[in-house]
Amino acid sequence: MPLQSIVPLPSGCLGVWKIDEREEDLRSIAGDTLCRDVRDDVSLKRRLEKLAVRALLTSMLRYMRLENCGGIIYHDDGSPYMDNGPFVSISHTDGYAAVILSRDNEVGIDIEVRSSRALKLVTRFESEGEFYTNSDSATLCWSAKESVFKRLGGKVSDFRGTMHIPPFFPLESGSLSVGLSYDGADDCCNVNYRVGDGFVLTWIC
Repeated sequence: MPLQSIVPLPSGCLGVWKIDEREEDLRSIAGDTLCRDVRDDVSLKRRLEKLAVRALLTSMLRYMRLENCGGIIYHDDGSPYMDNGPFVSISHTDGYAAVILSRDNEVGIDIEVRSSRALKLVTRFESEGEFYTNSDSATLCWSAKESVFKRLGGKVSDFRGTMHIPPFFPLESGSLSVGLSYDGADDCCNVNYRVGDGFVLTWIC
C-alpha cells in the first residue's frame, strides 16, 4: 500500500498517497461507504485519483481514531465536507493524492506534480511584484494560492488580485507568507510546504 506519509498536526493530520494500485484494490482499501460517490462514467485516471483519496482518508481516520464518519459530501461550490466527521480538504494530481483533516479548524491543501507547467500558466496567478526564479518556486506559489483558496473560498478566487507572495527561495520544506487583500481589508497567512521527489505539497490550517 503506497501510503507516503501521515503527518500529525495540532488538531488533526495530513497524508500523501502515491497512486499505483489497481482500481479494485483501492476500492477494497477504502470501503463501500467512502466509495459510494465515485462515479463509473468518468475516466479511469479520475476514478483512481478519487479512490486514492478515499483510501488515504480511511488510513487517516483510523490514525485519528475516528469512527462512524460518513462519506464525503460536497457543498454547492465543490468544497468537500464529511458527515459526522472532521474538517477536510482534498487534492489530487498525476500520481498523487493528498488529504488534510482537522477536528477544530477549516483547512486547505494542494498537491502538484513538479514540472514546468506553472511557469507556462503564470498569467493565471501571478500578482504584481511576484517573481519566479524556477519551476519549483512557480509551482509553490500556484499551490500555496490554491491552498488558501480552499481554506477561504470564493472571496480570494482572483489569485492575481487578492493574493500576493513576496519573493522567496524554496527549500525542501518550510512556510511562506501570503498577503491577502479582500473585502476592503488587508491580511496575511502562513502556508506550509514540502517539496518531495515528484511533487510540491502546500497546506494551511
